[in-house]
Amino acid sequence: MTYYFVFSIFPLSLLLTLLIGHFIDPVLAQEEVTNSLMLFLPHDAVALIHQNLNYVLRQNPGFSIMAILSVAWSSLGMLSEVTRVLDVIFDVPIPRTFIQQRLLASVMIVVLTILLFALFIVGAVLHLVSVLLLNHAWFWLTIAIRTLPIGMNIVIFGLTLHEIPNCHVRWSAVFPAAIVGSLGWETIRIGLGWYLGHATRYSLIYGSLSAIIILMLWVYAMALIFLLSAELCAQLNKWFDEFGDESLVDTLSDKSETVISYTTSLS
Repeated sequence: MTYYFVFSIFPLSLLLTLLIGHFIDPVLAQEEVTNSLMLFLPHDAVALIHQNLNYVLRQNPGFSIMAILSVAWSSLGMLSEVTRVLDVIFDVPIPRTFIQQRLLASVMIVVLTILLFALFIVGAVLHLVSVLLLNHAWFWLTIAIRTLPIGMNIVIFGLTLHEIPNCHVRWSAVFPAAIVGSLGWETIRIGLGWYLGHATRYSLIYGSLSAIIILMLWVYAMALIFLLSAELCAQLNKWFDEFGDESLVDTLSDKSETVISYTTSLS
């Protein structure tokens, strides 16, 4: 997943910029894609992608149909790999073929474009309301602005885990895994960001390659969280398929009652 991500992230960013640029100003589209990448990638890697986007868009502001199709095909590698990995984790009886993976990856690009456009609209509205209120911003408005990235992550995890595997996945298994994955990504983003900023200096070791090395390390950690959340979702889905949605709640209730009774006896 890390390998395909590194080779697909720039074409995918360029494709999303071109697609969103048909609805809003291209400069705003580029900024929105860059800001969205900041939710998942380190600053050095996003700066490198932003610099390359600026260069490509200045060199060729009007992309032809063949150029867009070429960029789209290059960007499908990572999403196709996500589809293949989820089919393995969920142990689907009939894995998707290569063509089916690419077609599903194309649908995922469209969904990502819609989500990023919706994130841009919601974020702009929230910030506009915050500016209009000046220093009297509502408490819940501030919470909404700060938790918007986590909510975006939960939506991405939920849709990916529910729609991508080639089998039926219960929402009752998706929600816990999506929350765990989103919180895990946020923890990695903050923790690894602090580590790269304070505990080590990759630029002293790798020089101009430091942005690529940091990107690979970051994506590897993110991929681990994604795989763990997918495994959690798959196991919960198997549990619910075998015992029903209420069995886990009953088991947890029995365990809690046992712990309470044991604590009471000790006291």
